[in-house]
Amino acid sequence: MENKNLKIKKRSYIIFYFLLIFLLIIFWLISRRNYLLFHSIIELFAILTAFCIFFLSYITYKYLKNEIILNIGTTYLFVLIVDSLHTLAYKGMGVFKTYDANLPTQLWITGRTIETIGLSLIVFLKEKLNKIIYFISIFSITTL
Repeated sequence: MENKNLKIKKRSYIIFYFLLIFLLIIFWLISRRNYLLFHSIIELFAILTAFCIFFLSYITYKYLKNEIILNIGTTYLFVLIVDSLHTLAYKGMGVFKTYDANLPTQLWITGRTIETIGLSLIVFLKEKLNKIIYFISIFSITTL
């Protein structure tokens, strides 16, 4: 029985790595053909990941009552917003026509700064952070 489970596990790893290599090759080919499409797909993965973190933290809060997880979700909510703006502002997308390539760069740096400040506050202040105070703080940092 264990031998059969080991074979199944080994086969699933092989399939996973095959799919991973296949996706990497597809993404590489897309990046060679249309970089704007490639960038948008990669950014959508980042936005989807941030949304999943936000969504899971808010759903699990009513069961766990852990404000640290809730604050992590709040951080990624604002990272999600800024990353979405970064994706729309990217040169060639045509959403923000009066701006040059400087705007998406600033938005990307803003997203990483919000992420770094938010996670640092959570790590260093831990239980001292109230969820409402933390939300207002991250909202203020993002707005600033």
